[in-house]
Amino acid sequence: MLERTDELVGLARRRIAAAREKRAEQFNQEHRMRPTSEVIDEGDLVIVRESKLDNTMGGKLEWRYFGPFWVTEVGPNSYYLAEMDGSALRRPIQGSRVRLYRKREDLA
Repeated sequence: MLERTDELVGLARRRIAAAREKRAEQFNQEHRMRPTSEVIDEGDLVIVRESKLDNTMGGKLEWRYFGPFWVTEVGPNSYYLAEMDGSALRRPIQGSRVRLYRKREDLA
């Protein structure tokens, strides 16, 4: 009886581990930082979302984005940016606030 219990416990552990891995992969797909079609690399022009306006009532005519900036370095979850004249920003910007900048000629 004990041999069968050990076998069943091992089987349950393997199934639980497989289910956890599958759910982690699903979560990562659903909560991506950005779509796979929008990859940001060094040298790209980006704009930054003004996140302090997210939780405010009003601000209807406020600028939602500022920039454009050059990406100088790509971190694990953030981007190091520089102004158009080359001066670097002091702190990295969180990746979820950064979007690719598209010029009007590129949109047509």
